[in-house]
Amino acid sequence: MIARTTFLTLLVIVTVLALYPHLQLPELSAFHGYLDKIGHALGFATLAVLGVFAWQCRWPLIGGLVCYAVILELLQSFSPGREVGVGDALANLFGLAIGFGLAMTVRRAKVKST
Repeated sequence: MIARTTFLTLLVIVTVLALYPHLQLPELSAFHGYLDKIGHALGFATLAVLGVFAWQCRWPLIGGLVCYAVILELLQSFSPGREVGVGDALANLFGLAIGFGLAMTVRRAKVKST
């Protein structure tokens, strides 16, 4: 129950942050351009991990989150100051892959230890 609630809360937060009209924030020169991609990857990795622990059916979850990651990026074209970025979509998908891989590794380790 906690994992599902946390997953759904993070899903809403990611959606709002992705579609909210763009605010010009100062960039850190050392991470120029990379901080955004890291944020995308971390957000979607966290969604994947929470999703795996919240629901048993993995393939519908994976398919749904992949579609969500791409559609959310496309929807940004309708938000003032936002634009569709292939790099952002790839960072979303990379985060999902890392998150699913990590969560499945942990689940398999738990099953083997019991």
